Amino acid sequence: MSPSSLLVFLGGGLLAITWIAYPIVVIAFAIAIGRRRGASSTLLTKHHPHVSLVIATNAEEVDVLARAKDLAQLAYPEGRLEIVVVDDRPGSPSYDLPARIGGVPVHIVSTGIRNGKALALNAGVHKASGEIIAFADVHQHWDKYAVDHLTAAIRGRTIAVSGQLELPTETSWPLKLYWNLERKLRHAEAAIHSAVGVTGAIWAMRRSTWTDLPPGLLLDDLFTPMRLILSGYRVDFAPDAKAFEHRVTQPAQEYQRKVRTLTGNIQLLQLLPSVLVPFRNPIWIQFAFHKLLRLMTPFFLGTLLLGGILFLCSRPVEVVLIFALMGAGLGIWVLFSPDMTARAARKGIHWALAMQAAIVVAILNGIRRRWDVWR
Repeated sequence: MSPSSLLVFLGGGLLAITWIAYPIVVIAFAIAIGRRRGASSTLLTKHHPHVSLVIATNAEEVDVLARAKDLAQLAYPEGRLEIVVVDDRPGSPSYDLPARIGGVPVHIVSTGIRNGKALALNAGVHKASGEIIAFADVHQHWDKYAVDHLTAAIRGRTIAVSGQLELPTETSWPLKLYWNLERKLRHAEAAIHSAVGVTGAIWAMRRSTWTDLPPGLLLDDLFTPMRLILSGYRVDFAPDAKAFEHRVTQPAQEYQRKVRTLTGNIQLLQLLPSVLVPFRNPIWIQFAFHKLLRLMTPFFLGTLLLGGILFLCSRPVEVVLIFALMGAGLGIWVLFSPDMTARAARKGIHWALAMQAAIVVAILNGIRRRWDVWR
């Protein structure tokens, strides 16, 4: 095998394993063993544990009030729900919210300074009195039975569960395609053992297993689930516990979010190095394919591209010229054509390039131990 063929085979093969073969195998295996454990309506029981809904935010008061009113309307028995809002704004008066909204107690915790989400969540959990802690963000809307589905999934060794985030219909197709794959993959991984991470906008856990988050933590929705899994517990996925996102993410915002989350993946390796040890991490294979190999995507693409260039360089000049003209024509069509297909291709290329750039920046952040990536 020539060097160019080897590079093409290596780069393309690793890309196919990471993004195609692994999801297919995991989803097929989850179906085959018949253990899709996502909470559904058939799992709902008459047992309703006391639940604390914790929101750590620096949003405006009008948005926080609207979110608290929305959560207070959830279909959960009266007296079994409370809302804890952590005000993480620096130097501002605390939120002036009613003590009760729709019969649901509302507690306000003010940090007084911008401590970051991890320490704000610590403060919120310390204030909470519920047996189950459910975590929410300000800018989504929950299905009215979401808490029922979350609590129904927490049983036995399953002490944490992720809900499902639904994106707006206006979301660009590359992001929607990626998120649909991510949800199916988390569901399948949970059926086999545990989901690799949870959805920060909607998830819950037993309060008794909470451990305070370290300062400067970027991904509480990855750190806490992995800590629990390393301790011998399970993390489930409840597809019927739904949160609905109303904001349409712009490419620049999605790029910044991916830089933060991918940097958080690398930070996790420093904070919980046991995730890298096969006999310590019961979902080591899932973690390696779902998190680590994805971080290598730009390098796999680079290997594939280099192999393609070397292959063309070894061909007669006429062949190289034909491919160059074809590539130039295709590029001009994609960049300048008003055709719907060309516009969709532009979106896909833009998104793909931005995500690869985000991975490279995240790796550089990890090498430099630069965890302050919120700005």
